Amino acid sequence: RIFNFHGVPLPTFVRRSGPFRAIIIENKRYGDLEQLTQELQRATRPGGPLEDFRINWVKWSPSKGGSSSMQTGNFTRHLEILSETEVHISAPGTGQMYQTFLPDGAIHINLGENRDKHQGYMEEYMAEGAPYLRALYYTNPGGLIDPSRFLNVVRQAKEILTRGVSMPVPVGSNL
Repeated sequence: RIFNFHGVPLPTFVRRSGPFRAIIIENKRYGDLEQLTQELQRATRPGGPLEDFRINWVKWSPSKGGSSSMQTGNFTRHLEILSETEVHISAPGTGQMYQTFLPDGAIHINLGENRDKHQGYMEEYMAEGAPYLRALYYTNPGGLIDPSRFLNVVRQAKEILTRGVSMPVPVGSNL
């Protein structure tokens, strides 16, 4: 109903071939996810390890000054972006709440907490309670995102998307 109320077409099932659309959500728990986005965007060039991805950085709140975020702060635009997303990447907290609006068969990548040596992911219950998406978890030793290690998680997402998400997602698969 929320998509209809805002005049946004209901999301269709995700693509099974590229280009896969991925968004990285800005999150206060991490310093500069925009920089990670830029590094991953370089990997999307022809011949690159993520050439079949289109990766964008999203900061849901409007920002002052120059920003490469694809967001304006408008909730209808939020829904439009989410309805066209195959891979949703976010750290714990409020940034993960929008996974509820992802299309059937989408992948949510949880970056985990980076401020505690006993890394937690928070909000696992949201992914586990969503039988229409798959959740993957990035293990970030030392609290920083290593782009080369992170590439492996994105490649895993591609494998799942290409194969197709089995629906409903089996209980325990998103933990």
